[in-house]
Amino acid sequence: MKMKLVFGLIIVFVQCWMPLKTSAQEGTVHEWLSKSRSSISQGDTLNAIVELENAVHLGLFDIHAISQSSVLNFLIKDPRGRQLINGITSNRKHLSDPKNLIVDTSDIHRFWQFFDSLHQENASELFFENYIENGSLGLKTFYRVRMGQQTDKFVSRIRTLESYYRSIKNVSFGFDELKPEIVAAAEKLKDLYPESIFPPIYFLLGSLNNMGTPDGFAGMLIGTEHLCKSPETDLTSLSKFDKMVIFDVGQTVPIIVHEYVHLQQKNTTERTLLDYAIMEGAADFVAYLILGNYTNPDLYEFGFSHEDQLWEIFKSQMHTEDTDDWLFNAYNPDTGFPANLGYFIGFRICESYYLQALDKRQAIKEMLEIHDFEEFYMRSAYK
Repeated sequence: MKMKLVFGLIIVFVQCWMPLKTSAQEGTVHEWLSKSRSSISQGDTLNAIVELENAVHLGLFDIHAISQSSVLNFLIKDPRGRQLINGITSNRKHLSDPKNLIVDTSDIHRFWQFFDSLHQENASELFFENYIENGSLGLKTFYRVRMGQQTDKFVSRIRTLESYYRSIKNVSFGFDELKPEIVAAAEKLKDLYPESIFPPIYFLLGSLNNMGTPDGFAGMLIGTEHLCKSPETDLTSLSKFDKMVIFDVGQTVPIIVHEYVHLQQKNTTERTLLDYAIMEGAADFVAYLILGNYTNPDLYEFGFSHEDQLWEIFKSQMHTEDTDDWLFNAYNPDTGFPANLGYFIGFRICESYYLQALDKRQAIKEMLEIHDFEEFYMRSAYK
């Protein structure tokens, strides 16, 4: 009955159309959005609307999936499209209460159930049928947007890193206990920024090639294998780069809060190094306000020790579009600089902005809704 009220158009179609059970990636928000765009391209707007209703029914919470799509955005002004928007708004409202936050760790347990079949001849089929197809909506989405729907490569990569995976098994089970800490942080974020929403968090196990993504409109998809480093971790099978993308298990909650802050941001599009540094620094700064911990303690220790030197170099480059030396990069053996120092600079700009503000809540809102990064920097008075 609720579906009839929210998605009225389904009443028209449900008697003559039912979705078929198909492959793993179908049945996700991402898949129904893809199908709807394809239907529009083929001139079948009515079927596209039904497919979008399926996406909404599965929890689509971001209006941008329609409004920022060159194929679908015409629906914003369509009466049927407005029904879809109402459904998305309803989903978003449900996600606004941190007490409703879903922290799903089922994929971790499912992965380990089949890990010992890794060397069987049909390992790829076993993992696909039992891990992917029976996985959470988050894992099924991750399979499409980050695994390239290539189970063979997934299995091959894990075989190569088998000793690493075996060493993190017990640590990964500890993620079941993180929900209270994450919910407590979410409640603080809600207090700082009342417009916050809290989509589901899916902790899954990938192939050490993506720590996490919000892509696919399923929520936060987290590659748990990146967050399991402990004194017992066996690093012998990891490359130098692999070692740079794993983090101590204790950094998990700060990293999750950082990513949740990104989900709230409503900035103008980033273009320059300064823009990107502020965008990332804002997420780190708000996470620090909430937790009192840095997302990357070693990075911040280096940053505070070399701040004057870093700022002199950064400000000479900040209006360029070249982020290579500051963001999404690696350790630089020539300078001795760690990766991602732009996060530190952005953090300090945001901190200065916050300290200057008389209304701290308003400062957070402005920090997450930046319309002019240059003006924000100037108002921060950071030097």
